[in-house]
Amino acid sequence: MTPRSVNRIITSLLTLIGFGLVTLAAPVPATTRVDFNFQIRPLLSDRCFRCHGPDSAARKAKLRLDQREGALTLLEDGMAVVKPGDPEHSELIRRIVTQNEDDIMPPPDSHLTLTLAEKELLKRWVLEGADYKPHWAFLPVQKVVVPRLKNSTEPCNPIDAFVRERLEKERLSPAPPASRETILRRLAFNLTGLPPAPADIDALLADKSPDAIQR
Repeated sequence: MTPRSVNRIITSLLTLIGFGLVTLAAPVPATTRVDFNFQIRPLLSDRCFRCHGPDSAARKAKLRLDQREGALTLLEDGMAVVKPGDPEHSELIRRIVTQNEDDIMPPPDSHLTLTLAEKELLKRWVLEGADYKPHWAFLPVQKVVVPRLKNSTEPCNPIDAFVRERLEKERLSPAPPASRETILRRLAFNLTGLPPAPADIDALLADKSPDAIQR
């Protein structure tokens, strides 16, 4: 696979993530710090921003949760909307766990709910300091460490390494490699939007070298 094709695939994936069509949010292991951009922002955006987001016309109680300054608003009796490190004195946490229908958030008439796992995730986020981050699209690109696979000796590219790491955590096995004809068809559609020409298929099948697909 050429660098250009890899870049196009990554760009397409990031675009889908940005529009919410694909999410990378996943259960966070207890040993991993909660990530605001990929675990908390999507949750707040989906359940809270309708009434407590950037739209001033729709905003209720003059409360903004899309900005850290709004979330840290001080209340009475030592409470805050979000009190970093202290879920017990965070009104946001009290509102999502209460059984009082007049206080619970999201309100029943919104037809939105939070699962128990999502509530626990928000508690962990507050307990860990309630960090806010700029949207991931405005953060500088950082080098990431490619996972070292424990249960696989097969060579794979960096993208595959991340996929296989997750499969190992879920105790799943990857699908067997696709045929050369199938891989060529996928590449052709990714790069040109058209199926491969018969001559290209013949050339690939005639090339017995292990790096034929990459070349």
